[in-house]
Amino acid sequence: IALVFLLLAAQFESGILSFIVMMAVPFAMSGAFLAMFLTGTSLSMTSFLGLIILVGIVVNNSILLVEFIKQNEDELGVHEALVQAGKMRLRPILMSCTTTVVGMIPLSLGLGEGGEMLAPMAISIIGGLIASTLVTLFLIPVLYDIINDRKNKKKQRAEARAAHVAELEAMWEKEDSMLEQ
Repeated sequence: IALVFLLLAAQFESGILSFIVMMAVPFAMSGAFLAMFLTGTSLSMTSFLGLIILVGIVVNNSILLVEFIKQNEDELGVHEALVQAGKMRLRPILMSCTTTVVGMIPLSLGLGEGGEMLAPMAISIIGGLIASTLVTLFLIPVLYDIINDRKNKKKQRAEARAAHVAELEAMWEKEDSMLEQ
């Protein structure tokens, strides 16, 4: 997970965007653990392998949203870019989730020779992917908006501070010129 975060930080050139993308991972893990609990599956090496695969898929879905928002926020505005990202990326995210979940169903049933060994991996992927996809479609745009609002407020405070400093400097220059006369 740390390696994925570092790669995202290098790709986006921002730790904040990497943080936004990675926020879907805890929900994926909780969905995976819930699915394993509901099916009575214990933690094993194959279920942990499923969690590693799950991180990659979940991060990919989040990247789809964040990258679209980032590319279009200058021309559309942040709020419109968030809406358009939801509209334009909903289908690809749902399609990748659906195909992965449906593809893992036979494996999760544990049928065939050695199937019971790989079933925990499929169960963890299915549970985590369902939970994270639902959360990703709502959480990522909301987090992006919250962080963008904070960034704008910080920028406005810095501009107000700079304007105040400029006023003070002008006032001091005026006082200095009066004293010199």
